[in-house]
Amino acid sequence: MVKKILMVLILFLNSLQFQLGANMANETIIYKNIVLLDVQGLFGGRNIYLSFDGVGFVQLVRPGQEEKRYRIKLTELELVELKKCIQENDFLNLNIVERLGVPDEAYPTIILIFKDGKSKSVSKWANDTNRQFDALYYWILRQERFVENKKPIYSGAYDPKPKEINSLFPLPK
Repeated sequence: MVKKILMVLILFLNSLQFQLGANMANETIIYKNIVLLDVQGLFGGRNIYLSFDGVGFVQLVRPGQEEKRYRIKLTELELVELKKCIQENDFLNLNIVERLGVPDEAYPTIILIFKDGKSKSVSKWANDTNRQFDALYYWILRQERFVENKKPIYSGAYDPKPKEINSLFPLPK
């Protein structure tokens, strides 16, 4: 019974996603990957790589540049939620005014990569608030929950460009 309800919910959300996408100026946009780069040299942080086929990686970096790396999997429902979050927060049209950072302030970057190879990248200083950026940032950040009580696929010195991730998530230059 629960499975049937979930399937109906997924079908409903998929149709909602189609309707939301049809309202966009360019309804042929197809997402490939979304990446959050949020490792600060002194304090550490995380990088989160999510593919729209459901594959993902989380790199958790502690102060001192010690990393634990995990592989995660997103469900169809989570992918629908992610697309909805991108659209509702108009990420494709988001531009944040630059300013000088303060010492040791983090500067997270979200990169949305399309199947045609193009990308949209937005960065924001940690002390600033931007509703659109923050909504997507916190949605991506919640994916860290998948690594609780999970054994890392790598533990050691931080590698900002690990081969297994770069091969699946090549970042624009």
